[in-house]
Amino acid sequence: MRKATIVLVLLFCTSSLNTFQASDVNHEFSEDEFVCSKQNVSEGASVDCEITNLNFTQVNQIRYRLVADGFNQEVKSVPGKGLISNGNIHTCAILDNASTMCWGSDGDGRLGDGGEDNAVSKPTGFVINPEGESFKSIHAGHENTCGITDSGKLYCWGNNNNGKNGIGSTNTEKLPSTPVTFNQNTTIEKLSMGLYHSCAIDSDNTVWCWGRAWNGNLGSGDGNADQYAPVQVELPGENDFATEIAAGERFTCALLGNGAISCWGHDGNNQLGDSADTTGDQNTPQSYVSLPSGRIAVDIDAGQNHACAVLDNGSIVCWGYNNYGKLGSSFSSLANSLPVYINTTQNKSFTQVSTGYDHTCALLENGTGMCWGRNTHGQLGNDSTTNSFYPVYINQSQTGPLIAISAKNIHTCAINASGGAFCWGSAHSGALGNSVNNHRWQAYELAPTPVTWSGMAWSNTIGPVADKEWNAGSWLKGYMENDGTNTFNISIDIPPGSIHGNYSVEIYMLMKDGQRNNATFQNVFKVLEKDTDGDNVVDSEDAFPNDSTQWSDTDDDGYGDNPNGTNPDAYPDDPERWELIETALGSEAESRISNQTIYIGVGLMLVLTFFLFRLGPKKAKKKVYTSSTDVFGIDGIAQGADLTEVSEQVDAVVNQLENLKDTINELEVKDDPLEDDYRSRDKF
Repeated sequence: MRKATIVLVLLFCTSSLNTFQASDVNHEFSEDEFVCSKQNVSEGASVDCEITNLNFTQVNQIRYRLVADGFNQEVKSVPGKGLISNGNIHTCAILDNASTMCWGSDGDGRLGDGGEDNAVSKPTGFVINPEGESFKSIHAGHENTCGITDSGKLYCWGNNNNGKNGIGSTNTEKLPSTPVTFNQNTTIEKLSMGLYHSCAIDSDNTVWCWGRAWNGNLGSGDGNADQYAPVQVELPGENDFATEIAAGERFTCALLGNGAISCWGHDGNNQLGDSADTTGDQNTPQSYVSLPSGRIAVDIDAGQNHACAVLDNGSIVCWGYNNYGKLGSSFSSLANSLPVYINTTQNKSFTQVSTGYDHTCALLENGTGMCWGRNTHGQLGNDSTTNSFYPVYINQSQTGPLIAISAKNIHTCAINASGGAFCWGSAHSGALGNSVNNHRWQAYELAPTPVTWSGMAWSNTIGPVADKEWNAGSWLKGYMENDGTNTFNISIDIPPGSIHGNYSVEIYMLMKDGQRNNATFQNVFKVLEKDTDGDNVVDSEDAFPNDSTQWSDTDDDGYGDNPNGTNPDAYPDDPERWELIETALGSEAESRISNQTIYIGVGLMLVLTFFLFRLGPKKAKKKVYTSSTDVFGIDGIAQGADLTEVSEQVDAVVNQLENLKDTINELEVKDDPLEDDYRSRDKF
C-alpha cells in the first residue's frame, strides 16, 4: 500500500537550557548534567552519554530524542491507531514526549489521573503511568481505558463490570496500576475495545479476549461465561495468525496474516460477513469474510453492528447493518451479509478506516479524510447535520493533512501531520477537549475544532516506541536506563552514512505522578566522517585509510609523505622517484657497479688474448695443460696452448660479453645521472 510522506521539522530551542513547565514540580537542568564520553565521534564508532545529579526518587523514566542539527524527520502517513482514541464520552491521546492525556467524562476514573467522576472539558491532567513504564498506544472504550506500554504490558482502568479490564476481578481501578493477566512473558502488540469486551494480539500473533461473554464475542466456545482474564482464541485455519483485531459491540473480527478476515460472535445483522444464509451466533471463529475476488485486506475496524476493511488496492468494503448509510454503499437500511464497496465518485486510495456506532470515517493516502453515515451531531465533520449514505469530505481548512483518525459513538477526533489534535461532533461531558462542557448531547461542532492545549504537540508517529535505533537521516529516540544510582545512561552507535555535524538532545523526564519536564541540550557531540585507521584523518581525505602511519601522497605515486611512516617517499614531489640511492645499493646502483667490473674484465681479456696470439707461433709442439677457472668464468690458458682452440674460446667469451652489455644498456634508466660516467668507460 502506498503511503504519503509528510515532513515534520524538529525544532530545537536556541538556548542550551529549556524547561517545559508542565507542572509545579520541575527539575532545572544545568548545562553540564548531560555528559558524553566524546565530543567528536567518527561515524561507525560509538559514544556513551549520561545524565547525572538527578536526586529525584519520583523519576519514572527519562526519554530522549537525539537529532542532527537541521535534520528534517520524515514521518509516513500510516494507520495511526493508538495515537488518539474516542470512547463513548471521553477521549485520550499521546503527546510527542510519550506522556498521555485524557479528557471528557471521568466516570469510574477512566481518565487515569486519579480524578473523581467529574467532567473535564480540556486536557489538564496526565495519565499516571505505572512505575518505569510509558504508553506507546492508548485505547478509549465505552466506560474504561487501556494502554499498551513500551515493554508490551497492558493496563486497563475505569469501569470494570463484567471483568472487561482483564485484571482477574471486577474491581474498578482509577489508575493504571494492575496489568492485564496473561501467560508469563506475554507481550501485547495490538488492542481493540468493544462495548463490554476487549481483544488483543500478542507478539506471537495469538488472539486473546476477555470481558462480557455476549453471543460468542469472546470466541472461547462458551457464549455465556464472562471472562475476568484473557482467554485464547483459536482461529479457524491450522496455520492462521492475526495481525489486526477489531472488537465491535457483540462481535469480533481478526485480520489474518494472509489478508483474510475471520469474525465471530453475534450475527443478527450479518456483521460476520460470511454470506451464510442464517444469522446464528458463532461462539468460535469458524469462517472467513467473503471479500471481493482476488482481493485481501490490510486494515480493519468494527463498530456497533457493522465492520469495514481497507483492501490491498486502496478501496474500502463494509458489511453488516446499514442504518444511516454507515456502509457507505446505498440508501437502503437493510443489512448486507457480503462486503460491499463504499460509493465514491472516483477511485480513491485509502490507508485507514475507523468505525463508530452509526458512522464511519477513513483517511486517504494524501491525508484527506472522508466520513459517511449518521451525522445528527456533526460527527461527519462536513459542516452539516445531514446523514450521508456515501462518503463526504471532512472540512480540513484548519487541519491540513491528517495521519490518524478515530470514530466512536457520536464524535470523531484526529491528529494532523504537525501534531495538532482536532475533534468534532458531540461535546457531551467535554469529549471534544475544546473547553465546551455540556452534560447533554445538544452541544456539538460541525467541523474539526482544535483541542484546547497549549503544551507540546500530540504524537504523530505510530506510538512513541523506544526503538533505540538510528533511523535513516540521523536521529535516535528511546529511553535512558537507570543504573540504580539515579544516573541515567545511553550507549549510542553512530552508523556509517550519518549526517556529519553537531547533534543536540531533547530530554523528557517522566515523573511517577504523571507530571512532565523537559530540556534541550545543544551540541552534545559532533559526528565526523569515518576514520578507519584512527589517524585523525577521515577516510575521504586519507590517501592510506587503512594505514595509521601515512595519510597523504602529494605526487600520487603510492608512497606516503610521512618520512617516519610505512613506505615513505624520499621524493614526495616527484612521481618518478621515491627511494634514496644510498638505500638502494642492492638493486639499481649495485647493478651499475657490476657493469663497470664487466667492462674492465672484457678489456683484460682482450689484452690476454693479444698476448697469447703473439707467443703462439714460437711453439712447434702442441702441449696439453689442465685448466682452472678464473674470476671471469672462462678456462685458464697457459703458454704453449693450441691457438685455434684458444681463439674459439675467446670469441665465445667476447660474444657473451657483447650480449650482456646490450642487456645492461636496455635495463639502464633513461637520463640516469650516472649514465655518462659509465659510458666514458665503455671501450666498445
